[in-house]
Amino acid sequence: MAGRFVRYAYRLAGQFFNPLRWPSTPREVARYVADYRAFRAQAAASGARIEVEPILFNRALNSPFDSHYTYQAAWATRLIAARKPREHVDVSSAVPFIAQLTGVVPVTMFEFRKPDIDLPNLTLREATVTDLPLADQSLDSLSCMHVIEHVGLGRYGDPLDPDGMERAMRELARVVAPKGVLYLSVPVGRERVAFNAHRVSDAERIARVMEGHGLSLETFAYVDDAGRFHDPARPEDARGLDYGCGCFLFTRRAATAP
Repeated sequence: MAGRFVRYAYRLAGQFFNPLRWPSTPREVARYVADYRAFRAQAAASGARIEVEPILFNRALNSPFDSHYTYQAAWATRLIAARKPREHVDVSSAVPFIAQLTGVVPVTMFEFRKPDIDLPNLTLREATVTDLPLADQSLDSLSCMHVIEHVGLGRYGDPLDPDGMERAMRELARVVAPKGVLYLSVPVGRERVAFNAHRVSDAERIARVMEGHGLSLETFAYVDDAGRFHDPARPEDARGLDYGCGCFLFTRRAATAP
């Protein structure tokens, strides 16, 4: 009982965290109480057990979603499904993306700390994006989505490293096989380190860095500051953004030194 009360109290407190909601709070609470009483009266004959767990401020909301993670997942899944690899490897991308991808292809996911998830077609292994236990140029299909911008900032308990993102890009490029592909996404826009949240990079620079590691940019798409998705696009189209999301599909055209 105590645990359930704490959970309800925590959830309710979170709904009132935004001061912009405070003027409408009395109306929301009154409406909830009225709805609860009406529903309880209608359900009285069924004998259903009814508990109080208020979720407020949702009546006029569109279904919310994170534009970066939603669009990048749809983009990568569509391209991976079209290429039909025998297997796919991911490094530390969002678990919902990996879960849906297992419906398309067997996936091995490398993660700093493995998620507690069990699905068919999913193999979990622990590793860091700067030190993958994989041979040079060994992967035909690899993804790392909205990850490398965090490397070296300590946010997830990783060692501090100002060059962490560069090291991660070099390591990802190292394991891509000839004719293999890398699906990479990072925040793009005004270049900066927002310690310890993330880095934001110039999209054209990301393309140049990966080209220096033997990969060529095949496809690019991006989410702009307003949450709109642009596909296809070019890295230069993302100039002037503050905090967008660049989605890069890189390929290794032929065998090269890592």
